[in-house]
Amino acid sequence: MEIIQHHHGTTQEPPTYARGTRRLDYAFCTPNLVPSITSCGILPYSKIIDSDHRAIYVDFSTSALMGGDIATLSAMPVRILKSRDAKASEAYVEAVAKYFEDHRVLQRLTEVSEADQPDQAKIEAIDRDITRAMTHAIKKIRKVYTSPFSPQIKQARLRRRFYKLHLSMLINNLDLRTQLKSLEEALDETLPFPTNIEEAKQLLRFAQKYVRDVTKRATELRRTYLEEQAVNLEAEDKEKAAMIRKRIIKAEEIKQMYMKLRRYLKPQGKSSLNHVLVPDDNLPPKIAQLWRSVYDPVVLEALLIERNRKHFSQANNTPFTKKKN
Repeated sequence: MEIIQHHHGTTQEPPTYARGTRRLDYAFCTPNLVPSITSCGILPYSKIIDSDHRAIYVDFSTSALMGGDIATLSAMPVRILKSRDAKASEAYVEAVAKYFEDHRVLQRLTEVSEADQPDQAKIEAIDRDITRAMTHAIKKIRKVYTSPFSPQIKQARLRRRFYKLHLSMLINNLDLRTQLKSLEEALDETLPFPTNIEEAKQLLRFAQKYVRDVTKRATELRRTYLEEQAVNLEAEDKEKAAMIRKRIIKAEEIKQMYMKLRRYLKPQGKSSLNHVLVPDDNLPPKIAQLWRSVYDPVVLEALLIERNRKHFSQANNTPFTKKKN
C-alpha cells in the first residue's frame, strides 16, 4: 500500500515535481509494516536538499519494526560510491564480480543452498567474502575530493545555494521564501536579490566561480582558521583547547605529506600481498572445487614457503640439476 495516502488520504495531494501539476513520487510498503510507522509526509521543495522533487519521509518505530532491543550500530564511513558516477559504478560492479569469481562465491552459495543440512561455518565464510568483495571493490574507484572545512568554504557554498534557490523559485514559480530566510540567517553578509531569471543566472555563475576559487585555497584557509582559533583560545587561557587545535594542524600536515609521498613512491596504487586462496578439498589446485582464503600473515608465509619448496623441488634430478661427470 502507499504510505502517505494511507495516513493522510488522497485529497489535496501536492505535486511532487516542480514543473508538474500532480504527484509523481510515492512510498510503498506491505500491510504488516503499517503499525510500525510513526509519522510520514511530503516536505517543501529544497527543504533538505536542492531538488526539483519534493522529499518524502517515513519514520518507523525500530522496536515495533524489528522487535526486541535493537543493537546500536557504529557510524558508517563516508560512502564514496555514487550511483550517478557511471564510470565508478561500472568499476565497482566489475571488481565485485571478479572477486566473486575468484572466490567461487556463487558456486559456494549454490552448494550450501542445495545441502541437506545448513553448514553454518560455510555460510559465515561466504558472508565474510561478500563483505570483503565490497570492501575490495570500493578501493578500485577514485575517491571524491572533499575540501577541508573553513568558514570561508561554508559561506561560499551557502551563497551558491542562495542563488540556486532564487533561480529555481523564478523558473518554476515556487514559494521558497522560508528556505531562503534560513539561508539569510546563516550567511554573514546581506546578498542582493535577483529580480529576474537572467540576473539570477548571472549571480549564480559568480557564486559558483567563487566556490571554485575558494576551494583551490581550502587547505590554506583551513590552516589559517585553526591557527586563529588557537591564538584566541590561548588569549582566553584555554591552553588545552588551544593545544588540541595545534595538534589537529600537525596531524593534517602529516597526512598531506604522506599522501604526496604515496603518489610519488606508489604511482600505480598497488598494494602488497594480503591473502592467498588455497584448496580446501585436498585436491590439486587445477581440479580443486572448494577454496578458502588465508589472511593470517604467519600461516600465509608458511603456505608460500611450502608451495615454493614443492614447486622448485620438481627440478630435482633433471638434466640441469645434475653435476657433469
